[in-house]
Amino acid sequence: MDSDTLAQMKAWIVFATAEVGQLEKANGRTADTLAIIERCEDRDRAAVKRSKPKFLGLF
Repeated sequence: MDSDTLAQMKAWIVFATAEVGQLEKANGRTADTLAIIERCEDRDRAAVKRSKPKFLGLF
């Protein structure tokens, strides 16, 4: 293998490694976002349940 080919392969490896790092960050943000949305929906659901009128204060 000549030195130009080796240099190109190294450049591609560096590029691919950097892209994998970016993908891992993006996936982490996606998981965080989904967790936040889930907590907000639970909070909203509980607020709606508390705000519904009750019959004789019980039901």
